Order: sequence, then C-alpha cells, then structure tokens
Amino acid sequence: MNPTKKKKLVFISQDFYPDIGGITTWCHQFAYHFSLLGWNVDMICKSANGKENIKSNYNIKGIEYKNWKRDKYKLIRKVISKYNFKNTIFICSNWKMAIPCYQLSYFNQINYYVAIHGLDAIEGRKLNNLLKRRVLINSTGVVFASSYTRSLIKKEKFINKLSHRLIHNAVDINIFKKLDNIDRIKNKYQLKECIRLFSIGRIIDRKGLDYTIEAISELKEYDIHYYIGGKGDYQKYLKKLVKKLNLEDKVSFLGFIPDQDLIELYNASDIFMMPSRNVGGWNVEGFGITYLEAAACGSTSVGGRNSGAEDAIIDNITGLLADPNSVEDIRTKIKILIENKELRKKLAENAYNRVLKEMKWTDATAKFDKFINKKIYK
Repeated sequence: MNPTKKKKLVFISQDFYPDIGGITTWCHQFAYHFSLLGWNVDMICKSANGKENIKSNYNIKGIEYKNWKRDKYKLIRKVISKYNFKNTIFICSNWKMAIPCYQLSYFNQINYYVAIHGLDAIEGRKLNNLLKRRVLINSTGVVFASSYTRSLIKKEKFINKLSHRLIHNAVDINIFKKLDNIDRIKNKYQLKECIRLFSIGRIIDRKGLDYTIEAISELKEYDIHYYIGGKGDYQKYLKKLVKKLNLEDKVSFLGFIPDQDLIELYNASDIFMMPSRNVGGWNVEGFGITYLEAAACGSTSVGGRNSGAEDAIIDNITGLLADPNSVEDIRTKIKILIENKELRKKLAENAYNRVLKEMKWTDATAKFDKFINKKIYK
C-alpha cells in the first residue's frame, strides 16, 4: 500500500497567505499538489486576516499569537506536539521553522524535512549557524530549491551528513499561460507600443532594478519602456534615480499588481528583467519563480549570475544571464535582445517549452514525494 495513503503531511511556515512571496507560493503549491497525490495535508502558519478566503484542498491551521517574534517556536512546538509522530511527516519552509521539530526530536522519533531557498542558507551569527547545522543534520531530509543554494551549504562542509535532494521551484501552468488577447491590460496600464521590459516582486535592492534603470539610461535611442510592478521601500530610491537620469518617459511604476493583471502583463512583456545580485554577502536570490512565470506566459528573461537564476534560466537557451554587478553587462544583454527579435523569440519559445516539459509543480511534487517515500520504505 502506498504510504502516502496512511500518513499525515504537515507544512510549517512563517510565510503564508495573505502575505505574498516565493516561500508562500512554494508552501501552497506543494501542499496543494501533495493533497492531489493522496496525502492528508495540514498547513501550520501565523494566524492572519485573509486566510479564510484561501481556496485549498488542505487544512490551514493559523496560530493565534501576541508576540510572534518572541514566542513562535514555543507556539509551533505546542501545536505539532499534538500530532502522532509515527504517522506524521513535517515539511519546514526553512531551517528556523524546523527548530521546534529539532527540539522535539530529543525525546521523540520525529520525521521532518527542511527546505533551503536562499537567504536561509547563509547565517552569519556563530550560535545561529551552529543551531542551523544541528537542525539540518538531525532532519530526515533537506530539499534545495537550486544548485546555488546547495552550493552555499556545501561550503560549510557538512553536506555529506545530510540526506538531500535538489528539487527546483516550479510554476502553475494552469494559472500562468499564454493569452490570445492582451488589449485589456494595454488599455488599463496605458502600455506603449514598443519593446516592453517588465519586473515584478518586492522592490528591494537585490533585485537589480536600479542597475536595469541605469542600463536603460544609455539605450535612449531604442523604442523601449520599462514597467516595474510591486511595492517596497526601495521604490523611493528608484524614483529618484529615474528623475535624476531623465527617464520619466522610459520607466513606469505600476504599484501592486492583481493576479489576473500579472498574467496579462507577463504576456504583454517582451523581456522580463531581474538581474539579482548578492547584497551584503547574505541577501541573495535563491531561485526566482518569476522567471518561470514569465516563461509560461511566453516571455524571455535576463537574470543575474551567481544566484539561483542559473537554474531558472539556461543561459543563451531560455534567456540571458548577466553579471549582476555590472551595469554595462546588463545593458549589453538588453541591447542584444532589443536588436535581435528572432533570438528573443527563440529564447522565449525554449523557455516556454522547458516549463511545460519539466518545471511544473506536478513535476516538483512527484520528485519530493519519491524522496519521502524512499525514506519511509527504508
């Protein structure tokens, strides 16, 4: 009998709806698709207004709290201690969310898996780094979102003690897909008839939006426009930069983008831009689900080298990778795609086909399920 029919799967995450972001998407998609495979799935997360509006085929258990930062491990430990550990497998969205599982493992046989996405792979504080190692080494298994995040742990020279798998992030092709008509979105956002560059996500320094703007400042002879969606404190600096470079007619800030608008904006874009860089030695892009979303909607991307983008984008095949610390190289990559329509079209086609073939959430969940079942049968 398939063990998934008998066992409970419990996700533990600080990041979940109504908050948005890569980890929220990761948790929801895996929980949803594991449920489709026959697992009985719970999602343990912070209690917040808006969760009752989430449509899911799994159980969402929001933890009530007064001081999450201070009490989160105690609160999570209290909730998960009520499960039957013999019939429960825990999946923790990062190593800190696995701390309660590690603590309970002192007195119980507890199966828990830990995901490593990006920022969570790097820990500068000595005591925290020691705790991270213990949490990972005592886990049932570790899942890396990209080769890059795995390489960060390899540097710590204890990866040989881990049971681990590389399971790439993915995209929901039932949501993100090519559309025949984008007139509505053109009208709503007054999109110009030109080559459109697009970025979406939290507006923070590591995304490389500032260097993209600087790169565009010396491409004024081309008929292009850069559209930036999302919110974040770094937007204030970007707006000042746009004004300083006299790019008001080349760059637009769209603010918060609703889900349906996002799909249409991807479709209306020629080049998706996120040449992410490492900021401060710890702030890195672990993968970049948005590259796959853009690909599923028929657009090619420019990403940053030395990050998880190297797994999301196959350089010169599904998109282009640039030196994220070089405005000149980012400019060169944009210029190549502007001047070569056939190349742009070919890269977009390759990216789209790759997503359909191997980068769906069903593909990722099948790999994760196989990893878990192998450990169960062992």
